[in-house]
Amino acid sequence: MKGHESLKEIVLQVLADVLITHPQLLTATIDDPDATAEDAEPIVNPRLKPVTKILLKAFVSDSHRLSLIACEAASKLLLLSILPPAPTAEILKVFVSTYFDPETAANPALRQALSYFLPVFCHSKLKNAHIMAQMAVPIVSKLLLMREEDIEEEDTDEMVSWPVITAHLAEWTDGRKVVGTTELGLDGKTSTTAEAEEPHVQLAIAALERALTSTCTKDERKPLLSLLGKLHIASSSTSRKPEESVEDGEVLNVLHELVAEAVESKIGTDATQRNALEKLKITLTKRLGEVELVTQVQDGDSDGTVTPDHTTAVGTDATEVPAIKAQQGIDAPIDSSQLGDQDEDAEGEVDDTTMLAGMQGEGTRMPLEFEDEDGEDDDEEDASELPSTQESALTIRRKVQTHMVTEDDIMESLLQSEL
Repeated sequence: MKGHESLKEIVLQVLADVLITHPQLLTATIDDPDATAEDAEPIVNPRLKPVTKILLKAFVSDSHRLSLIACEAASKLLLLSILPPAPTAEILKVFVSTYFDPETAANPALRQALSYFLPVFCHSKLKNAHIMAQMAVPIVSKLLLMREEDIEEEDTDEMVSWPVITAHLAEWTDGRKVVGTTELGLDGKTSTTAEAEEPHVQLAIAALERALTSTCTKDERKPLLSLLGKLHIASSSTSRKPEESVEDGEVLNVLHELVAEAVESKIGTDATQRNALEKLKITLTKRLGEVELVTQVQDGDSDGTVTPDHTTAVGTDATEVPAIKAQQGIDAPIDSSQLGDQDEDAEGEVDDTTMLAGMQGEGTRMPLEFEDEDGEDDDEEDASELPSTQESALTIRRKVQTHMVTEDDIMESLLQSEL
């Protein structure tokens, strides 16, 4: 801390090389040497805090050379996932704030290093995009304070506009750009995994929770709502497994409740923000309708029941229209109320579909002539003992059978005619 400038630079370089070569020195937890065998719980690594402090102190120093070396050293540690998530988030917050700070214009090498590191870090692993999504709302709050300080100081340069800042945050947290989440199919179309939209869903929940609090000012709420319009949340699930769709539905329900509360509270100050909230609400309504369908199918499979093939989406007033599916085959019971006018002319012609359903094989039963009347009388006596619904079905079956003769009967009749 008190050494010469060149000595500080060497120490930072050596420290980074040692930690990269021996990453076990910065493991999140270590064994407590003073703990007993009964209470052998790990403790937080005591080296994490001083290493993070050294890197951040050198990064914000007045020396441009020292700031650049500290940026390169911390970037290597973060890209190699040597630091745990908590120190990583702390360093990442300082990096993003410095990247948008207009004072860094005097150090173009540092700004160039940050402009390369931030997208590479966020798009190299999905967990890195999650860390950026967690820090996006605190970063907006810190940038708001920095903007207010710049307004008070007339000599400083003005910070970039909020649309530029929110566009960068949405770009860095876009899971579709992470390596391995997008693949090109044989048909030439790209498809993304179900986990690709998790960072944007997480960021939307954090932004709405902050915007709905009473301590959130109008100036802070404006970039947060502007950020919602740049997030990508699909209206249909890309998950191939029903279990993953149901798990995603729990998180989407939380987001849907927050969006509905934001719309009812009318926190949008202009038409653009209100439209963004309405669009997100409609998207989530469609998405939750698919999740509800998957849940009904799973419940029907587990209970052994058949679920209806029609569902009503969340937020719609669609009426359910029951569909009566005709069962093929004579043996199925037929409701007399569905037969209609067929009961009046029961002795008349029988439907062709019913006769074809009674055929047992190719050429085995042919409608040619009536059988003897004795068998018909016996069938009527048996049918009289059955309920009305089954009786009507049995009557039709008996009438069809009276028109059936076997193949042997046909051959015998042909032989007699020739003789």
